[in-house]
Amino acid sequence: MTEKKMPATAVALQIGNASFRYPDLPYPADNINVDLKFSNPDGEPDHSGIDISKFDLRLAGEPFSLKLLLKTPVSDPFIDAKMLGKLDLGKIAGLVPLEKGSKLAGLVNADLACAGNYSAATGNNYSRLDAKGKLEILNLLWQLPTDKDATELKELKLDFTPQKVNMPACVGRIGKNDFNASGSLSNLLGYMFADEKLTGNLKLNSNYLNVNSFMSDAPSAEEPKPTDTAQ
Repeated sequence: MTEKKMPATAVALQIGNASFRYPDLPYPADNINVDLKFSNPDGEPDHSGIDISKFDLRLAGEPFSLKLLLKTPVSDPFIDAKMLGKLDLGKIAGLVPLEKGSKLAGLVNADLACAGNYSAATGNNYSRLDAKGKLEILNLLWQLPTDKDATELKELKLDFTPQKVNMPACVGRIGKNDFNASGSLSNLLGYMFADEKLTGNLKLNSNYLNVNSFMSDAPSAEEPKPTDTAQ
């Protein structure tokens, strides 16, 4: 193994019909099935590949599945990924332990897919990139014991295309602050992966918005110490 070479490698992991459950909680994670392979036939890092052809499980009774193929990670990463799932966040507290006093509820629906090379996410080469899907969140309630206010999201809808992410609805409140927004973001993938310019438009309506409530209570700089200027 050197700075430019790695050992030739072949790793395979298979999990069939597995499950786990915390003894004091009502919901299990079950129907866990995984088929994962990592290979590098000659030690060249760019010849590495990850193939997760199956990653299925059921969280508190709701199914979730993921597939992932990654190739040429050094020269121009190619990714083919799919995610499909539905999750009742209110059942998460019955699946894994949360910090005492936490609040969590809501429904999440995800159906996302992306296939193409990293280079297609830069320079607006969208004809070589297939990215599509939907993400929907309904009646979300989220608050940790350390949070001053709860975050409530009545509705959030995101539609993904290679060119842009459309947000037809985003309605909710944080404490007393309410918001109703819609809009779109263009070149999100180029911004995330290649530091390119992100553009978009946003329409926001609010009956009450107190910006001070989003600011930290901590002082931004150390206050000057008093000095004795008496003559």
